[in-house]
Amino acid sequence: MPAILDARSLQTSTLDAPVCIVGGGPMGLSVSVRLSELGIDHIVLESGGREPGDNQDLAGGENIGQEYEDLVTTRIRALGGTTHIWGGHCKPLRPEDFLPRAHIPNSGWPITFEEFAKHIGGACELVGLENKWRAADYGDFSAWLDPEAGFFDFEAFKLSQMNHNPSQWAKGDFFTANRSRIGARILTHATARRLLFDEAGRVAAVECAGGEDRPLQVRAKIFVVACGGIETARFLLINKRLAGGPLSALPALGRYFMEHPQVVTGQALLPPSLPEYFFGVREPNGEVNQMRFFLKDRMQRQHGLPSTMFELLRPETGGQGPADRVARLGAAAPIRSGIFAKPEQAPLPDRYVALSRERTDRLGDPVTQLHYFADASAHASLQETTRLFARELGLQGIGLARLTMGPPGEPAGGKDSNVGWQRHHMGTTRMGTDPATAVVDDQCRVFGVPNLYIGGTSVFPTGGCVNPTMNAIALCLRLASHIGSSLNA
Repeated sequence: MPAILDARSLQTSTLDAPVCIVGGGPMGLSVSVRLSELGIDHIVLESGGREPGDNQDLAGGENIGQEYEDLVTTRIRALGGTTHIWGGHCKPLRPEDFLPRAHIPNSGWPITFEEFAKHIGGACELVGLENKWRAADYGDFSAWLDPEAGFFDFEAFKLSQMNHNPSQWAKGDFFTANRSRIGARILTHATARRLLFDEAGRVAAVECAGGEDRPLQVRAKIFVVACGGIETARFLLINKRLAGGPLSALPALGRYFMEHPQVVTGQALLPPSLPEYFFGVREPNGEVNQMRFFLKDRMQRQHGLPSTMFELLRPETGGQGPADRVARLGAAAPIRSGIFAKPEQAPLPDRYVALSRERTDRLGDPVTQLHYFADASAHASLQETTRLFARELGLQGIGLARLTMGPPGEPAGGKDSNVGWQRHHMGTTRMGTDPATAVVDDQCRVFGVPNLYIGGTSVFPTGGCVNPTMNAIALCLRLASHIGSSLNA
């Protein structure tokens, strides 16, 4: 069990441990779980408190370019991180997401899908899911679908029992659900501000804002920064500006920001007898399973389209939950459904996180400046993918669909009543082989800094079309195993 300490009341100005983790959200805590299993002493630094509220203002910032959500609302500073408001949506990245694709600029991971997939089972365990994703694991859908004939793969998509719907599992945030697995010293109200480098270019300590006018230093052999796709970049950019050193040789730091636009692209008329799994069923163990449609890799390459996921939205049922039957509108009357799309967003260097030159937070550090835009080509690609999906529904005999997207002047991810964002912040410290275009190597180690690692969605070279949290947890388990091997070497 963890020892939770309030940094504001510590009677010391220095602490030591073999490993220091900056960030007490699901990524930092996943590293902690694995290190605890390996018996490695470590410290976790969390800027907020046990519950959301304290220091949340430090997550604010500026939006430059296209309208985007107020940054202070897009993530949570608290032990457990943004899983305090997480919807629990989970699906592993797909094999094609790891491959270079000519039509997706800057695509390709330096690790294989097979290497990544070794850790999905562990991630599933931490979010309370079974590691089963085939449609065949949940029923026989052959009466409705011929998977070989279509343009889309039909696979399971899950909602973790850790979301805030009633369940029989450990309802709550990631820390609450996994507290018994964590053996760390956790410091709350410890906002990391500075990396202190030695003469060899290694990180010697991290300096935190703790008590009144009394900074706290944590010294370690290895440091992991796991503060999310925006805050990790900001923290390193602040240190790059102040200390220079090896961070100055990383031009990609903060670049290649990615999101997941969510778009209602059409409407569908569906048979009333369509199985409930098309809309979502709560299983006896508490998880919710829904079958969703994923554009096949061959179709992506043939048509030059990004990875895209489609969901048939549950028809209006008077507020009934996922375990209830879809309302039948008569023996032959069709049911109406919205078509919900989540496309992959290409990693482009012109979408990026920077530091404000004018605004600082109350600690005196520059606030985040997010430069975000959605391009018209992404809108055109989504229209084409939706047309393929409409054809899929017709060819498979599932239903009839019509496109309702706006004109190209309203690009996907722009200001449109049918468009929103998933608050999935990815790519700003991307993984790669070249420090000119990446920030970390294939072990998530920062180029040029031998004892500094990054855990989380910021290391994704591409984001695919699925939710990133469980996938980032898998990468963090992999990272922690590597750290354990390094310390024991």
